[in-house]
Amino acid sequence: MTWILLRALESTQIVTPQIDCIRDGGAQYTESKRKGAKPRTYTMAPHTVVADMMVTAMLTGMRINELCGLIVEDIDLNAGEIRLARQMDVRTRKRGPLKSRAGRRVIPISAELDPILRRLVTEKGPTDWIFRGAHGNSMHSSRVAVYVSRAAKYCGAERVHFHSLRHFFASSLITAGRPIQDVSRAMGHSSASMTLDVYTHVLDRDGSGMRDAISSAIGCGMSAGSRHLKAVPETGS
Repeated sequence: MTWILLRALESTQIVTPQIDCIRDGGAQYTESKRKGAKPRTYTMAPHTVVADMMVTAMLTGMRINELCGLIVEDIDLNAGEIRLARQMDVRTRKRGPLKSRAGRRVIPISAELDPILRRLVTEKGPTDWIFRGAHGNSMHSSRVAVYVSRAAKYCGAERVHFHSLRHFFASSLITAGRPIQDVSRAMGHSSASMTLDVYTHVLDRDGSGMRDAISSAIGCGMSAGSRHLKAVPETGS
């Protein structure tokens, strides 16, 4: 059974230590680097790009391959928007179609995300990758998943995966009171009913603007280090 991430005050699992662990390095993990070799314990090096990807996922609800395929011209900092039209195709390692037609969407940039994106676009051309490795290539989603998995295990939250951040984004907006139609558009779901099917248990009608909701529901909790999370069975989205 796979698992997703949801906000819950009674939980002891929080995501900010995992992000900090990846950004600063230090997570220990044990594995065999070669087939038949004796397992050894290694220490994970810092990886700022993966940490930035996690924060962006938590503040936008974007899927991992949408983030891997993001380029500079997709970001409009003056308008405060991410205009998502393509994603990374894991087979060709090039930008390709999104998961569905509804996936083509405009995502508001919250106050917490703005300085991160400004830093990432600095000295890059319009078609350069936002999240790239040491040689300028786009990040591989499988490699990112390995970093997140190692950090989650080290922090005692093995059920937390990268896609969990997308569910956390949606459930946080709903509990902040955003209309389900707004959340559905931000997630790139084909219909509001699909969003309802996945998130009925966290519905809460109340709230203000979408950009403010992202900041109040997610950003402030990140800053304070007080956002608590809970793993529950995944239903797919």
